[in-house]
Amino acid sequence: MYKLGYGSKYMKFLILDTEQKQEEGYTSSEKDVSFIGKTGVAETPLRPSGVVTIDGKRTNAQSQGEFIDKGAKVIVSEVDSMKIIVKKSEEEI
Repeated sequence: MYKLGYGSKYMKFLILDTEQKQEEGYTSSEKDVSFIGKTGVAETPLRPSGVVTIDGKRTNAQSQGEFIDKGAKVIVSEVDSMKIIVKKSEEEI
């Protein structure tokens, strides 16, 4: 890379050399915690990811590792950046 100009004083303007740490307030996306605790229905089998309907909106979701059958009632247990994590609800539909 040095022969290609990596060490050149002009390359420092093209290469990002700073870190954006979460501790300093940088995040890749905001968590939408309003989904936590809401219930929905699995539109496709979750093995471990699939499609669920929550509040009338179809969205991609991921189970906590378990397989969830199509039509099963699910509850949102956590939201991790852009992933919605669900688990099978104990209640029957």
